Amino acid sequence: MMDKAYPTKNVFALCASNELTPDLTDIDRILKECQQKLDIYLEGKRGQFPRFYFVSNGVLLDILSKRSDPSNIKSNLNIIFDAINDIEFNDVDKKSIIKIRQIKSEQTPEDVQEVDMSKHEVRCDGKIEEWLCDLVANMKLSLRDLFELAYYDIKNFYETPIDDNNRDAFKAFVQKYICQVVIFGLQLFGTKRLEEFIVRTSFEKGDSYKKKLIAGEIDPSMRDFQTILSVLTEMCRMDNINKLDVVKL
Repeated sequence: MMDKAYPTKNVFALCASNELTPDLTDIDRILKECQQKLDIYLEGKRGQFPRFYFVSNGVLLDILSKRSDPSNIKSNLNIIFDAINDIEFNDVDKKSIIKIRQIKSEQTPEDVQEVDMSKHEVRCDGKIEEWLCDLVANMKLSLRDLFELAYYDIKNFYETPIDDNNRDAFKAFVQKYICQVVIFGLQLFGTKRLEEFIVRTSFEKGDSYKKKLIAGEIDPSMRDFQTILSVLTEMCRMDNINKLDVVKL
């Protein structure tokens, strides 16, 4: 076909006759078979790592082509994972992931939140879909460790109200952890205070408690919630605050 096309130089003249119909039909059949087999291959990859269902065939092929150099997958991370666009490898073993990050933008690399995975390193060997599954599993383990640490940190505020004496300590708690973990800690604290409120008011008659509210007395739980809101607002207005921390707050 190419031998005929080269001297003709005109597509219409070349295709006007029916001589090429059998060849073109055969090529179309072969291309459809190739596409079908490619779809089956990619479907198999998606079955092994379900997050691949959310990327196009072109992007998936690009990801699969980076098996030999895992560091190149950084450009695809924000497509596969929500709020992750960078990873850090072990300095010695260049194929072991030790940190995952969210960086606001390349122009502001200081605006970053990260999770240390050094206790649950991910070895990027073998099929890319397999070690991505390991990455998801080890991310969960790393987050579980953070949740445990946050639980014991937030418990320090259970017995005393949040006031000027521990205001800085509460700020430090908020700044220490990523968004998901901070929210977890605040939910624990809020649940504890609401539980105390229910227990406290259950021993008081309704009219008695209403009189306290009318008199302007603020419930201890409400006082803590107001202080938390004040601290978070204050932190949002800080000049040197990380932009991702603003999103968190």
